[in-house]
Amino acid sequence: MNLIVERAHEVVEDLAHARSRRAFLSALEHFERMLSLAPDYPPGVLSEADGHQLTALADTVIAQIEERLDRHTDRASVQRSLAAKVYQIRADVENVHTFVHAPAALAR
Repeated sequence: MNLIVERAHEVVEDLAHARSRRAFLSALEHFERMLSLAPDYPPGVLSEADGHQLTALADTVIAQIEERLDRHTDRASVQRSLAAKVYQIRADVENVHTFVHAPAALAR
């Protein structure tokens, strides 16, 4: 398994086991930052399979965020921040897919 994907998986586990809002938000921030930085790696570092794994992990994170939002346990400003993270993670996933497919497009 790619080290980036492996670390993302560990962060998702941290997120799932977070006992406090602070730990949840910290793990969420770390995961989103990892996704946003993925296109900064050299071409070929992430394979198409890695991209699919990151997408699956992102879907898991989004589900965890949505579950937390449905519980209404956070104040409104935190809920808005969490909702914004959903959109940011989706945008990051699109960027990862573009990055993963870019080397193949350049080789043509």
